[in-house]
Amino acid sequence: MNMLKDLLGQFLKYFEFVGENEWETGFRCGAFFAVATILILVVLLLLLRFIFFRKRQIRQLTLDAPKGKYVISASAIADLLSAKIKEFNEVTLLKTRIYPVRGGKCRIVLYINLVPNGNPINVPELISRIQEESLALLSDVFGVTTVANVSVCINRAKQKS
Repeated sequence: MNMLKDLLGQFLKYFEFVGENEWETGFRCGAFFAVATILILVVLLLLLRFIFFRKRQIRQLTLDAPKGKYVISASAIADLLSAKIKEFNEVTLLKTRIYPVRGGKCRIVLYINLVPNGNPINVPELISRIQEESLALLSDVFGVTTVANVSVCINRAKQKS
């Protein structure tokens, strides 16, 4: 406890704006304001990054057709993928999110619960099948070929009782 008090005392003594001469006082004031300025700038940059560069979900996809464009809503994609994932007995779909990726592509994130039914399952193989069949289904039904990848996030894994 004494050591902590000594350390705190030295810190406070260093950041007192009083020194043995004018040079030391000026140096301490300058050091304090330099550190404070840097911290304020870092906080402002993080705030700007949060405001302007956060990941926002896509609410709809606009695709080219032979005579114009057509729009597919994110909820239509989520419903289609939900129906496909119901074919997998070990998986229940919680939610679907679509995020933009550079190059006009998008990334689909599927949040699932894994509920094994007693038989041992190979999770990487199951995830790979879900990803492949999701991409194929989107391409077949909606003609969506702008999906960069399908990420699967397992929220829970619980054995059926």
